[in-house]
Amino acid sequence: GGGGGQGSPSHHSLLAMSPYAAAAAANKKAARQQQTLAKRMREDEDAGRGGRKAKGSSSSTSTSSSSSSGTTATITTTITTPRKRKEGSSPVRKSSWEALASAVPKTSFARKDAEQMVSQEVSRFKLNDSQEKALRMALSRKLSLIQGPPGTGKTRTACHLVNIAVKLGQRRDSGKVLAVAFSNVAADNLLEGCLRLGLNAVRVGRAATVRPELRNHTLDALLMQHQSVSTFKKKLEASRGSTSREVQAAKRDLEDAELMAAVSILGNADVVVSTCVGAANEVIINAASVTGGISGGGERGGGEWDDDFSSSSSSSRSSSSFSSSPLRAIKFPTVIIDEASQATEPATLVPLTQGCEQLVLVGDHYQLPPTIKSMRAAQQGLGVSLFTRLAMAGIQPSLLTLQYRMHPFIAQFPSQRFYGGLLQSHPANIHKRPRPEGFPWPHPTLPVAFVAVGGDEDDSPYAPFFEQRTNGNQTSYLNRKEADVLMEVLGGVLRRGQVLSTEVGIVTPYSAQVKHVTELAQNRLRNFKPAELEIQSVDAYQGREKELILMSAVRSNNKGKVGFLGDWRRLNVAITRAKRGLIVLGDPRTLRHDPHWGAHLKWAQKHGCVMTLGELRERLD
Repeated sequence: GGGGGQGSPSHHSLLAMSPYAAAAAANKKAARQQQTLAKRMREDEDAGRGGRKAKGSSSSTSTSSSSSSGTTATITTTITTPRKRKEGSSPVRKSSWEALASAVPKTSFARKDAEQMVSQEVSRFKLNDSQEKALRMALSRKLSLIQGPPGTGKTRTACHLVNIAVKLGQRRDSGKVLAVAFSNVAADNLLEGCLRLGLNAVRVGRAATVRPELRNHTLDALLMQHQSVSTFKKKLEASRGSTSREVQAAKRDLEDAELMAAVSILGNADVVVSTCVGAANEVIINAASVTGGISGGGERGGGEWDDDFSSSSSSSRSSSSFSSSPLRAIKFPTVIIDEASQATEPATLVPLTQGCEQLVLVGDHYQLPPTIKSMRAAQQGLGVSLFTRLAMAGIQPSLLTLQYRMHPFIAQFPSQRFYGGLLQSHPANIHKRPRPEGFPWPHPTLPVAFVAVGGDEDDSPYAPFFEQRTNGNQTSYLNRKEADVLMEVLGGVLRRGQVLSTEVGIVTPYSAQVKHVTELAQNRLRNFKPAELEIQSVDAYQGREKELILMSAVRSNNKGKVGFLGDWRRLNVAITRAKRGLIVLGDPRTLRHDPHWGAHLKWAQKHGCVMTLGELRERLD
């Protein structure tokens, strides 16, 4: 974790405070899944240890001892929270994963240089203490996890880490930095952050998937501008009337020119950015195997072959002739993966195949996991990200503890419930986040409201429930009552004009409710534009933020069933998208049966933030 001060909980106690460890009491299904995962990991560990032991016995040596150091270190995997160590007792043993992770990487930047570089970065860009701690840890270890709760600047921290690693790598001629993320949107955010820091960043991947304003920094765009590629394209056009042999030779020459140009461009870049799967792009693979290769040391040597190559006869060129070029193979010893807790494990492994010697995973396993459509694959563990698996195996993430997004009161419940009270708000947030007008907030000053939709009009136990099940391609739910109330609230806010439609986000867990609310907005709002007023599922809103969030919880039944609303990570994401105001519409009769939603209701009631539908309608303009 990233508490730091005396009495601050360690990561393990932070994990104990989170629903991961509290699952036994709160969610038996989650507890069984955790126990199964822990058992599998222990079995894998035992199998690996057994293989090493068998191998070691044949040579009369023990795998649990190190003759070079003269010490014996038994390695065990610890999944559960360790007990507090008594004074004078033996040290807590590291898990084998933690022992591996904390090893000094081959890149091993000079410690003095790294410390100095971090200090300069912190001073220049005013990074906070937890970000500084994360940067120092990541540069000193072979494998690091950086956990960034909502609004703490995960991607910003990742970009500063890239910046420092590039500068240190240039000093040592130690290869390139590969920065990746699971989605194209997140990869674009990485690219944008690196460009803002003045880095020469190149985005690998289909240009059509990249934001228009960033396309000039894609490899495709840079290849189109490259002199040698242009020259050989012209030669190919000129050969159209020649023999088929000459045309084929011209095509091969163009392909060779594009490969060489791509290697040159990547070799001159400070950092290569792609999606996780995009790290297996043919260009990157070919660049890593170019005869003689390219070094990451910033040798701006593209022009050395450019002139000779451009003036040579196309028909006499073949791929073998490039072996005499000064280019050398590109390796990526430092790999930084943003959005790592949302990436499937196979996708995360792809960028590690490009010569990785030091790995940093940036994410938050207390937010939503990878989206897995196959139930069977999810049951077999595909929904567990590598970030989560390593954290549960005992590798301690460095926690970013200062959030810049939310009004402090909006951040209070998720901090207490999910992050052990460690998540703090930037002091300026309370002044920079004035509460939106146009809504009759139940508390005089606090920007949170829970509107009880259901059973409140006559307080009768026979009051109706409102959820409806839909049976399309997949089962979903909608709640027309909540949707109608949501439109009333939205209308009042937009009429006041203090918050624009582009600054409002409508969030709901179910696709059927998304569709229904969108139809209502089209019918009831003047000049409704879907691009301006975003109505999305909770999952689609992860990583996003809006000034005001309106949430419809949907579930309303007499059995207390909440479905996948019971995933506490979905609740964490839903209530942390808002910067200035959060309004939740739900049926407390149903939601209180879930331990986490029940805790949120109690918290809102304690602070006077709950109102009935009748109270809302009395006070609406």
